[in-house]
Amino acid sequence: MSLITIALGIVLFLNRVHVDKLLDRKLFPVTGIEVFEKIYSSIIAFGAKVGDLTRSNSPARHLAAPFVLLVLLAVAVFASNPVIPDFPAPVTEPIDWLLLALLTLGVIGMVITRSRLGALALLGVVGFVVALLFFQLGAPDVGLTQLLVEVLTVVVAVLILRRLPRVFHKVSASRTAVTATIAVIAGATAGLATYVLTGRREISAAGDYFMREAENETGGTNVVNTILVDFRALDTLGELTVLGVAGLIIIAILDSSGLLKGDRDERAASLKKTPIGSPVGNTILARTVGRWLAPVLIILSLYLLIRGHDLPGGGFISALVGGAGFALAYLSASRAVRAPIKLPYVGFIASGVGLATLVGVLGFLDGSFLRPLHYNIPLPGDGYYHFTTALIFDVGVYLAVIGVILVALNRLGVEEEPRHQIDSIDPHPEPPDDAPQHDAPQHNSVPDRTETVTGGRR
Repeated sequence: MSLITIALGIVLFLNRVHVDKLLDRKLFPVTGIEVFEKIYSSIIAFGAKVGDLTRSNSPARHLAAPFVLLVLLAVAVFASNPVIPDFPAPVTEPIDWLLLALLTLGVIGMVITRSRLGALALLGVVGFVVALLFFQLGAPDVGLTQLLVEVLTVVVAVLILRRLPRVFHKVSASRTAVTATIAVIAGATAGLATYVLTGRREISAAGDYFMREAENETGGTNVVNTILVDFRALDTLGELTVLGVAGLIIIAILDSSGLLKGDRDERAASLKKTPIGSPVGNTILARTVGRWLAPVLIILSLYLLIRGHDLPGGGFISALVGGAGFALAYLSASRAVRAPIKLPYVGFIASGVGLATLVGVLGFLDGSFLRPLHYNIPLPGDGYYHFTTALIFDVGVYLAVIGVILVALNRLGVEEEPRHQIDSIDPHPEPPDDAPQHDAPQHNSVPDRTETVTGGRR
């Protein structure tokens, strides 16, 4: 067979002129490269057309699709004339109506105010009332999460609002009427659907199974946490990955776009040497409280992390508590150069997602990905500590969430100022917290001197 192949090759080589002419002739009207390029460019053009549907900075275009879908679903449901059973038991108490009234007032105030900061404050009030509703309904995990998310949302939003105008831009009366009508319709539809479709049946089969078997299957008594890190850990891992990627995207966009450079409020610069604009004087209370409260919050977050499998807590809630401690430490800093928290937040995100994934791989030792492993650690006497790898999974959640919070604080916060600018703004810098206190100099008896910085030497 080899001899035949060699002989055939020699024949083709000797007749290579004719063979080349045969191979070079045009067999088809187009080439394969042209076909590939055409398909490729068509796919890119189609993707651009699809992206154009939502490629806009207008909230109206983004809200149009869910609004239309919500209305169509409502029409379809009520057109089918569903059977609506009665409530099995009373579902409201007097305090519920009080909280609902506070919620309504907060929403109305948030809608009519023109101040961005006022709207943010009212949004925080609305979130706080929602958290109280969750506590009233007997869901401490959800209520605590809602409360902490509201606190951190307000903190991050304030860091962004300082770069925006104080008031919202004016809109025409006709646009206000149209948007108000749409908002009322959407809210009424969602509220009516919630009233009709929830609370009218007994606990579902899945819910009953979780309530009965959670402790036997996972060793934990906090059903909410066992669902998050045991029964549906894959969903939690996916959400954690999305959160970590969002933190990395914040870093990439801000580093590459320069959006936060050179956009200080001009009024802030004019107030630098006044009591109103003094960062040292305005942070006395925060520094006094934060010096003791921030470490307490971080220690409390670790306690909530450890106990989360049995009592209200867990990786996400504990990370929010720890994030609140870091936010307090950040906001209580007297200067921009002292505000950033010098921790490897990118490393936190990567190690958190990686640790949670590694715990999932360990689950193969018991048959499947993300299946928790359990071990009873003997304690002195007849007791034992029930250890589960779900706790390590929660540690991964904790690290990743803390990392994202630190990204938001450090990257969206106040930018650092050059040293010579700090000296010119505050010629009498704040002494360390443990430095001995001295009487303030009398400015009318000491001449004002301005030092000049030239060529890097003083």
